[in-house]
Amino acid sequence: MDHRHRFPDFFIVGAAKSGTTSLHRYLAQHPAVFVPAIKEPNFFAYCDRELDLTGPASRRWIRKVVYGRTIRDEQQYLSLFAEAKPQQLVGESSPRYLYYPNAIVNLSLRVPSAKLIVLLRDPVLRAYSHYRMNREYNLEPCSRFEDAVALEDQRVAKGFGWDWHYLRVSRYGEQLRRLLAHYPREQVFVCTYERLVAAPAAVCTEICTFLGISADYDFDFSKRHKVTRPYRGDVGLLLYHPNLTLAGRVARRIVPFPIQRRIKSGIDFLDRKRPPVPLDTATYHQLRAGMTEDIETLTALTDLDISPWRSRARSSAA
Repeated sequence: MDHRHRFPDFFIVGAAKSGTTSLHRYLAQHPAVFVPAIKEPNFFAYCDRELDLTGPASRRWIRKVVYGRTIRDEQQYLSLFAEAKPQQLVGESSPRYLYYPNAIVNLSLRVPSAKLIVLLRDPVLRAYSHYRMNREYNLEPCSRFEDAVALEDQRVAKGFGWDWHYLRVSRYGEQLRRLLAHYPREQVFVCTYERLVAAPAAVCTEICTFLGISADYDFDFSKRHKVTRPYRGDVGLLLYHPNLTLAGRVARRIVPFPIQRRIKSGIDFLDRKRPPVPLDTATYHQLRAGMTEDIETLTALTDLDISPWRSRARSSAA
């Protein structure tokens, strides 16, 4: 096969809000790796199904914000990797793959030799971060996380897409069991978000070894990627996601870039002074208790160290 028209050698398949963007950017630094600038093309999740456009926002807004980078055409998808050199490993990152059963089936049929990387975060904190991201992008009308979670079953029954399956996306045990039914364990690397944050160099060294490339590379871990910002409604979209709104695009043309940068720098400074609103302890403990069985399934399938999750659960229960 022409190396310019090949499927990736490895995939970062999830979970969402678990450090996948940071890991994508870290691996992009390695000279033996090629990953496209576009993250989350979602090809294997939607090449054989329609986009999930039902949700608490308009279909137009969901299509634009959620699926703006999604690619369903195979040739267009393969073109993402056309600039890869023959000797480079090719990879891509789409967190939806772990959740959707059809995505793993499609992956295994087209790329059975692929290596899969799975990052998992404390399941309740992941769900909360997912909710906060949706608030930031005007995709979640509920002002309280508890209300959004209470509506989840009803929303799923109505056909709402993955983006509002907060707790379901956090049930990693059943997702890993499904994945391992299609891929042997030695082709799957599983790590926690907490460990990636605490020891990024060690994790990247292990991933390089897993991928079969040199681990002797000095990665730059100085920048955090895709940090969820406090909810500011239309103001947040205007300042941090200007391409998503007409007002943002107009403002970017009219307001000189140095002034835009100074405004954002000032807001970022205030954000650092004001830590994000923490998840309510009682809510955490209640939701965490409902995930005990799934976490047991996860630990039975992997040798994952989830001690930070257990520590959090114990402190929340205290």
